[in-house]
Amino acid sequence: MRRIGLAVVLSISLTLAPFGAEAQQDGKVWRIGYLGNFPATPNTSFLLTAFTDGLREYGYVEGKNLTIEFRFAHGREEGYAELVRELLHANVELVVTAQTPAALALKQGAKTLPVVLLGTSNPVEAGLVQSLARPAGTITGLSNQAETWVARSFSSRGSSSPGCRSSPFCGIPPIRPRYSASTPCGR
Repeated sequence: MRRIGLAVVLSISLTLAPFGAEAQQDGKVWRIGYLGNFPATPNTSFLLTAFTDGLREYGYVEGKNLTIEFRFAHGREEGYAELVRELLHANVELVVTAQTPAALALKQGAKTLPVVLLGTSNPVEAGLVQSLARPAGTITGLSNQAETWVARSFSSRGSSSPGCRSSPFCGIPPIRPRYSASTPCGR
């Protein structure tokens, strides 16, 4: 998990890097947004801890030179649009999210705000970025391509073993993304 936290912090740091010298000189407090589905629970708090610890390792300390505006949809995807407006009103300089519906709401409602993705799956198919190699626009970050890798792995395995009786994944249809650029947020 520390690697994921480090990768996220690196993405955010690269986004904020051009302003680093300025922040050290004038005591600027950076405001970033975190848009999620649910607040941390005892089982998931390590993810937010890794996130804030990683930021601290790069010199961004909450309460000192960093403010994080947390917003959560509480399972109501239709609420993301309002949460995006709240983050814009809070004057955040970038937003971090791990949910595809949240990222789609950010793309629609905050066209110039930098967005850092934390492992969303298939951002190209979802319409978030043009390509993984050259995302373009204001969205960057990490993509979870595990389902693509698994599908390719087993499709190549199936061609070498036509009966495919030894794998627990035989007969399971391919995973399709739930969201796309044409899927309205909140559905």
